[in-house]
Amino acid sequence: MAKQGKLEKAARQALAAAMDALKEAQRAVKKLKRSKTTAPDAHSKAVASAPIATEAPVDTEGASAKIAAKQPKATPKSTKVAPPKPANAVPKAAEATVPSANVEISSLTVPQLRALAKEKGITGYSGLNKAELISRLTAN
Repeated sequence: MAKQGKLEKAARQALAAAMDALKEAQRAVKKLKRSKTTAPDAHSKAVASAPIATEAPVDTEGASAKIAAKQPKATPKSTKVAPPKPANAVPKAAEATVPSANVEISSLTVPQLRALAKEKGITGYSGLNKAELISRLTAN
């Protein structure tokens, strides 16, 4: 018996939430009409003309089946596909490699300077700009 009472309460709460959402949508449509902005699609017009239910009877027989039927079913997660990279794109791994010793430090990119700072054991380099990285690297 207590389970049936909980189901009735849940059904009433769901109905109240749906009615509130419908009222809010109708208010939004009225506001759009007042501002003389046209609704973007026929669905908005249909929502505006839908009657507002004041009270719905609660079905105690099979209420759980109806609630369960309306629950959204779990959908499998979609796999995201990365957008294609341009042909001249440099992979991040190659970009951040530590350069050889005979390369001018000012000609290095920020990821390369960060990799060099990491290799030298300098801390706090991740938030530094290029000039700050160069000064820290030349100080060590």
